[in-house]
Amino acid sequence: MLGTTITLSVDKLNNATPTSEVFTFDSNINPNKSLYYGDLHTVDSKETLVFTRVPAKINGNFKGTQRSSQKYSRDFEVLGVNGETIKVTATTEVIDSFPVGLTSAQKKELRQYLVALRDNDTVMDLVHNNGQV
Repeated sequence: MLGTTITLSVDKLNNATPTSEVFTFDSNINPNKSLYYGDLHTVDSKETLVFTRVPAKINGNFKGTQRSSQKYSRDFEVLGVNGETIKVTATTEVIDSFPVGLTSAQKKELRQYLVALRDNDTVMDLVHNNGQV
């Protein structure tokens, strides 16, 4: 378990004004998966943070690759095709696949590339709003 709470500094508008968002541990879904609830989570509305891992498996002389993922999901209301408001779940997920033996510094550098990409509104708006790849 990562801890009973996880506090994230979230710059929701990407304008250098982050707010603290707290996620509270709920359960280990299984030995390789943990579930946390955000402050917006209710019986009727989802806000979750899920951590998963896949342990490395040795293959010959290769020590294997350790995989992990972090997934954030939250419910929103949007207009349906018929004009009525419906509840939908939006999800963003990051998956890491690091060969055993990489240093902490190497892993951090790799993560920072994705942080920079996800924080680049010019690129991500084209991907998310215009469907470009």
